[in-house]
Amino acid sequence: MSESYWSGLFHCYDIVGLPRTNNDQENLYGQIKQGLRRQRGVHDLRDPLRRYGAWLVFRNDAPSAEALRERLAQVPWEAYFAERARYERRQALFRRRYRWRHRREAVRQQRIAAWAQAVLDC
Repeated sequence: MSESYWSGLFHCYDIVGLPRTNNDQENLYGQIKQGLRRQRGVHDLRDPLRRYGAWLVFRNDAPSAEALRERLAQVPWEAYFAERARYERRQALFRRRYRWRHRREAVRQQRIAAWAQAVLDC
């Protein structure tokens, strides 16, 4: 069938094990979105996905709480703390944006004070 199409268009036939469609991936996205809608109680997921990103996606297919604990115990503490710090940096970005939109004058005053202090320290 693919002989009549442009060479290289269908990689799924050239690479062993590559699925022909991405239906499984799309199904996973649908399940995640449905779960998030249930958890968050909102229909539109743009803002939560933008704000929390990858940290929203947690597939819990463990058969029991003990199995989940065992799976989480495999994550080294250093990796956990590094990811937690990455999450906090992203949340700080959203807090700065929020403060600038909603408390602009207070942010200006803080920046002016910080600038004045920096000039005095020189």
